Amino acid sequence: MQKLAVLLRVLSEPNRLKTLRLLADGPKCVCELKKDLRIPQNLVSHHLRVLKDAKLVQCCPCGKEHHYSNNREELAKLKTSLLAMLPN
Repeated sequence: MQKLAVLLRVLSEPNRLKTLRLLADGPKCVCELKKDLRIPQNLVSHHLRVLKDAKLVQCCPCGKEHHYSNNREELAKLKTSLLAMLPN
């Protein structure tokens, strides 16, 4: 339950939820996320770092850019944990 509580705190920030939703469409670089989120690059990077530390996103270096994608395995575990709390 402790890990779930930490993840829910991470997800309580609207821009992080938006980021996960944007990454559901496929990998994106920081510049693409900046444009879609309409927030400064330093804030995009901060939110990505928090999501990465929580293992909810992955980073893949691609030349000078880094492409971020959802960590589907960890998000599936989160989904399972949340669904387990609902009545049958």
